[in-house]
Amino acid sequence: MENTLLQILLIPAIGGLLCIILSRIKYLAEAIALITSGIVIWLSIQLNLLGNLTLELSRFSWGVFNFACIFYSKPFNAFLIFFVALFGLLTVLYSFGYMDRRKSSGVYYGLVLWAVASTIGFLVSADLLFILIFWEIVSILLFLLASYGREEHLGEALGKTFAMLGFSDLALFVAMFVSVTLLCRTQGPCLITEMSVPLSGVASLIPFTLLVTSCFVKAAIFPFHSWVPSLAPVA
Repeated sequence: MENTLLQILLIPAIGGLLCIILSRIKYLAEAIALITSGIVIWLSIQLNLLGNLTLELSRFSWGVFNFACIFYSKPFNAFLIFFVALFGLLTVLYSFGYMDRRKSSGVYYGLVLWAVASTIGFLVSADLLFILIFWEIVSILLFLLASYGREEHLGEALGKTFAMLGFSDLALFVAMFVSVTLLCRTQGPCLITEMSVPLSGVASLIPFTLLVTSCFVKAAIFPFHSWVPSLAPVA
């Protein structure tokens, strides 16, 4: 059952790679993207049915710092994963008409599937290091996807996108640093599933505010949504 956590990460990643490699074959990338998105939806439903899962792949250290590659699933993040998978499927379906006129559609669908895989990786990672890594990968992929637009005024829109996503990453990094410094009491890896967060005081207010801000920026939620409308005219 725990292998479902690994499958829901690897299948969209492999599907995205196949879309890029086979992008020269007309409509094959679209078919791969659609099938892969359907499989991810099915796996996300399985996660919601299986309940609590934990998959530990490895533990390692770097100097005085200890890390663990641990993936987990609980009702809340399994619920979010389903909507990530659903959004990925809808993105693929909605893109068929528009990307049919472009030669690099295979690369586009590959980036979409990688974005889905990275977002799921962010949601299932227990170690703060891997949460940050997947978050950064999502930022890079969103920026690359934003570059699929008309060249006129695209540079200005991409500049705003880069600034907003960079701010989102910085906010998450500071939130992680404060969490490790003030909230992580163990000598081992700092796992989000084992952190004890006080319900009052600056120690919990700062990382919570930064984390919410970071998520709002990347999800383009008001008042941090302005980078998405700037892309709409050049889409």
